[in-house]
Amino acid sequence: MARPRKAPGQLGKVTIDQRGDRFRGRAKVRNGAGEEVRITEYADSAEEVITAVKAKAQLVWGGLFAEVTRASTVEQLAQLWLATVADLKRQLAVAENDLARASVADTRGASRTVREEQ
Repeated sequence: MARPRKAPGQLGKVTIDQRGDRFRGRAKVRNGAGEEVRITEYADSAEEVITAVKAKAQLVWGGLFAEVTRASTVEQLAQLWLATVADLKRQLAVAENDLARASVADTRGASRTVREEQ
């Protein structure tokens, strides 16, 4: 018998391994169309990488199944919106941090290459 498919938004097992001083987390999630998407994130600790994987999974399926009905209150909608904004801010900060690290790493590599050529 085949294994049952995950529901959209359902995060699979998060696999964590250490790469030097960083941690890598990998998992699979189904998007709103039911397609499986592989997620890979890096962070400074195992806890941070789990949080990053969960945040990216939330982006992949986009919270499409958050129920908003006629009975939903303005307060509920505001809380949902504020949680989304806070999550996006956190993800932006992580992306900026990763970009800064990559930029520093590229600069270090370029300076070594120039010295070696001289």
